[in-house]
Amino acid sequence: MDLHQALTSFALYEPCLLVKTGIADLWRVRDSQQRDLVLKLYHSDDMGNEAPGVALMQIWAQSNPRPVPHLYHVTRNAIVMDFIKAGTLGQAMRDGHWAADEALATFAADLHNVPLPPVVGLPALSEWFHVLFQITFAPDCPDGTKRDMRRASELARGLLQSQSNIRPLHGDLHHDNVFCSDFGHVTIDAKGVLGEPAYELANAMRNPKGCAARLYDKDLQINRLDIFARHLSVDRTRLAQWAAAKCAWSMALRAKGTQKADPEADLLSLLLNLADEA
Repeated sequence: MDLHQALTSFALYEPCLLVKTGIADLWRVRDSQQRDLVLKLYHSDDMGNEAPGVALMQIWAQSNPRPVPHLYHVTRNAIVMDFIKAGTLGQAMRDGHWAADEALATFAADLHNVPLPPVVGLPALSEWFHVLFQITFAPDCPDGTKRDMRRASELARGLLQSQSNIRPLHGDLHHDNVFCSDFGHVTIDAKGVLGEPAYELANAMRNPKGCAARLYDKDLQINRLDIFARHLSVDRTRLAQWAAAKCAWSMALRAKGTQKADPEADLLSLLLNLADEA
């Protein structure tokens, strides 16, 4: 389905491109009721690895209060959903509102309290981490990065083998994926994965972007770890370990098989230290 076909099929008008990603174009559109909506149109014939997350969001969309935007149409390669005019928790953090960490943690806990029927088709966390386990190192990769990537890989293996209370997770829950809407916080871009709750806010420990001074402050990160673990009622050591493992996974994904120097290497080192001391 191309843009013209989507506009015709869903009776949408006035397309305005919001952003192009590697897998989809997002358009701000209007419908016959003059509602502002978002059309997410995938470049391929399907949603690829985002399909599990969309399936999970469809289930969440039936709950009350609803933790996701209203989904008006979902096809193999297109989604029409509410346009959220409010800002994200990430923007709140960049504006200096540090209570956004508490808001994110509260939202994550509420999300996990939503009753869910059996959700089929979600990948296991272990499937995601193959990219980290298979990483090799370029000749010029810094020794410290090699050491930390190997340490994080060991942590990830141990975590995956000892998970408990495995459940459907958002999989990419961080500040810039949570909007402050008129009817409460809502999340977008769920990846959909089966894992333990301690993983859910691992990525939040390296977010939001644009807050480097806060992310690299060990005392502040310890405080964030306490907030996230307390609200999710999970072991803070496991959450810290997942944060380091997730950071290394993201580095490996960027490396595309061969690890070199990476801008998050220092953050990985800090998160590993937190995991050791938690």
